[in-house]
Formats: sequence, C-alpha cells, structure tokens
Amino acid sequence: MPLSTTYRRQSLNAPIFKLDDYLLWLIFSETARMDMDLSYASRHRKRHLHPLTVLRRCSHVCSLWRDILLHSPSLWGQLIDIEALLWSHDSWRKEVLSRTGQALLHVKGCIRFDPENEPWKGTGEYFLSLLNEYWPRIRRLRVEVMEVGVQSEEKALQRWRVLQRPAPNLEFFDVHFGLNTLSNLFTNEGNHLFSDNSPYLRHFVATNIKFQLSAPCFAHLKSLQISSYFTIFHILDAFSGMDSLESLTVDSLSMTPGDLPLPYVFLPLLTDVQVFGPTGPCMTLLDHITAAPSCRIFFEAGSDKLPTMREVEATHRVLERYAKNYLETHAASAVSISIHLSSFTFFTNSITTLNDHSSPDFKFRLDVRPDDISFLLGALSQCSFDSVKTLYIGSRGLPTLDSNFIKLFKLLHSIEEVELTPDGMTFLLTTSSEENGPDSPLFPLLKTIRIAPFITASDTDMILPFLHHRQSLGVPMKVFDLALHPLAGFPINFSFLDEIKGMKVAWKSGKESKTYVCGSGRPDELDFQYDPAHIMYDIEKL
Repeated sequence: MPLSTTYRRQSLNAPIFKLDDYLLWLIFSETARMDMDLSYASRHRKRHLHPLTVLRRCSHVCSLWRDILLHSPSLWGQLIDIEALLWSHDSWRKEVLSRTGQALLHVKGCIRFDPENEPWKGTGEYFLSLLNEYWPRIRRLRVEVMEVGVQSEEKALQRWRVLQRPAPNLEFFDVHFGLNTLSNLFTNEGNHLFSDNSPYLRHFVATNIKFQLSAPCFAHLKSLQISSYFTIFHILDAFSGMDSLESLTVDSLSMTPGDLPLPYVFLPLLTDVQVFGPTGPCMTLLDHITAAPSCRIFFEAGSDKLPTMREVEATHRVLERYAKNYLETHAASAVSISIHLSSFTFFTNSITTLNDHSSPDFKFRLDVRPDDISFLLGALSQCSFDSVKTLYIGSRGLPTLDSNFIKLFKLLHSIEEVELTPDGMTFLLTTSSEENGPDSPLFPLLKTIRIAPFITASDTDMILPFLHHRQSLGVPMKVFDLALHPLAGFPINFSFLDEIKGMKVAWKSGKESKTYVCGSGRPDELDFQYDPAHIMYDIEKL
C-alpha cells in the first residue's frame, strides 16, 4: 500500500474528523472572526495568520471541511478585508465574494486614492467598485480614506454618491476621511447620508464629514463619535431624539457665537462620554445633559486659553454632579489627584491601573489658574469614597493648608496605600498638625507607600521625616514599595530606611520580587546599584 494512502487513512482517523459538523462550524466561525481594527499591527500582521488565509487553508484539508466551509457564506462574509484581498489575484478576490452568497458583509481597510501611484489607485478603485456593488449587504464598515490632491466638490460627490443610497442592513459605520473633508456633500437637500434610511444603524463614527445629525436614521444609535462641524445647539437638539444612546465621543468641540437657548436633554442609557476641546464648550455640553447615574466621563481640555471664571463654575457643577453619581454607582478602588502649577487632574484609578481598560476610568483634566484649583477640589467634597483603598497624590503649587484638600483627605478614610511623588510626600508631611493630630490622623488605615517612578537621590529627603511622623501618630508604615521604580537604571541608596524597624521594603530585580525587613542588620541590600542587565526589563515594564 502506498505510503500516501496509509497516511491519509491514519489522518482521517484523527479525533477531529469525528467531531459533529456543527462543532466544526463553531470552530471555523472562531477562526473567521476578523477584528475591525485598523491599527498598524493589525493591518500588517503576517499574511498566513490572517483569518481569510486560515479559512482558505482549512477549506483545503479534506472534502468534509471544504463542504462545510463552502456552505457557510456568513463566515466568508465577515472577512472582507480590502488589503488582504489585494494580496492575491483577481480570481481569488472574485472567489471570496462568490462564497459570501447573499450573506451580510463586514468590510474594513485603509483606502488610498492617488492618480500618480498605481497601487494606491488600484486600492481606491477596487474599494469603490465593491462598495457600489455590495452596499445593500454591508453590515459593518470601517475604513480610513486618504486622497492625494485637491478634489472638486462635484467629483467628490460623484465618487461618494454610494453613501447617499439607503443602507438597509448597515449596523456599524466608521469612516475616517484624512487629507480631504466632505464638508458640504451630505447637508444639502436630497444629498443626505443613507437617504435618511438605515433602520438598523446603531454605531456611527465619522471624521471630517458634515451631515444632518438630527436625521431620522440616527434616532436609534447606541454609540456616536463625531468631530468638529457641529454646534452645541445642533448636538443637543439631535440628542433630544436619541434616547437609546449609550456611548458618546465628541472631539474638537468649539463654541459658536450666538444667543440660541440651549435645550436640556435626558439620555437615560448614556454611560460613557468622552469629550475633548476647550473647557467652555465641553462643560456647556455636559451641563445640559442628564445621563445615567453610572455615566463615565473622560474629559481632557484641548485649548491654549485658560477658562474664564464662568467656565470654571460650570466645570465645578459638572464635576460635582457626574463624579458624585459615578462614585455612588461604581466601587472605585483608587483615585488620583495631580496638581502641578496650573494643571488639575482627577481620575479614578492609580498608576498601576492607569492603562488597564477594564478598570473604572473617570477622568477630568484641565488647565486652570492656581487660584481656581481649591474651588474645583470643593466639587469632590460631596462624593463618597468609602470603597477607595489606593490614593495617588502629586501636588505642586497648592498651599498645604488648603481647607478643601484637607476636607477631601478626611473623606478618604479607607485608604490603605498611597502612591506618592516626592511632591506628594512633602505635601502630606507638611499638612498642619491640627488637622493631622494623634486623635484623628489622616488615613488611619494607611499601611503601604508605593513610590512613583523616576525619583532621584535628591528627592529622598522627605522620606524619613514622613515615616517618623507616621510613627509618632501611632500609625506606622508597614510596607515601602519600590516595585514601580526602575532601580536598575536609576540607582539610589535606600539604606537609611533600615532605622524604621519592622517595615518591609519591596522591590524588583528584573522579574524577581525581593523584600527586606528593616532592622535586620543588612542595610547594604537597600543600596541599589546600576544594573544594565535589568534596564531593558524595567523600561518594558513601565
């Protein structure tokens, strides 16, 4: 018997060929799950790992697998990646689209138009031909469009007329126009996006496109992301008909002149808001929205001008209302307050969880006059911090006796660990003894200090006074944690900690965790030296 025949029989006896057809289909459906990410890493992943390539190879394994895959048009319909299709020949591109049958399509890609660049020209033309032919079947569309050369409005309208057609199955629309803007194509009568007919549209992201936000096709949106073009009045007016909205992102928001009275809107399902732009218009927008109590706010000011007193008062109102509601509905385990000269930042996570997208993340960051910082701190005095165990504090430029800061500290009675910059440690140490006396010390449950990264030898002067101060109050520190600090590349001698007997010092040497109990008679272990072997590890860790 030929070897190839024997091998084939042995292969067909493998357990995977005994699986039920439906289980095989479920496995293939996981394989065919194409993310809609357009990041560089996603776009330039190895071709042999792309779901379209994997599914194609699976269809060549045996007749059973091929039969299942060729009768599963929905799997192929989820894999319309423009760039991946252009990796191969035209015959394969036609074959993939043929295998989609009448299934709904998921389309993504980075599209380039340049009449002088043949590959880019081909990409753009192929995408437009696909869009025009299969538009009614598209469920998810995410593309980034770059056009080289200034296009006339008439030519642009002709090129993108497909976006004016009804979109009977469109659920997810995310289109970013880069070098050009479609500012007037979809606002004139008769030229509206989707002809105001997209009954299943739930997620809409548009960059550099001007359109009628109050059109009926947006009434049932769950998530919306827009940038520029829209006045606050038009946004709020449109929101009055979007009571299903759950997520909102507004970028480059600006105030326009005029005395139109602004409506107040109630969005009961809105739980995630991100706004970027000058403080004034952003706070005006938030001040006129009543969202769900659990609504997360992520606000970063983006203006060179400091807010006026009226705008600071609006910020106080918005911060007080949203932060109070958020902290009553979320068990935030950490809060951070950073004040540097004219910058105020409040957010609900710590250094260690700052990049953890699964952690609660409520953030306000803006530049204000130093005299306004205490006023903004007062907005937090009505909040509940009972669940907060970790506090990060960095302060420069605020008087240590500020009453609103002390009032806020007293609300943080459950704090067990603090993450400190040298400025933060100095701030805590120099808080008045009347407010930090032995009968009612601040942070009575505090046991751990975690040192923020990149302190220097000159920053250590306040450490011993702080530790002795806690001892004198009868609430000594138990742990001094240096794990965040890249000791390998920034050597500091911490042997002076040895006099705080019983306190544990924790640090990392590469990936290895190490500890030392102060007073053990080996203070040289805390004299950290330059260690090039661990520098790269520490950099990657940070």
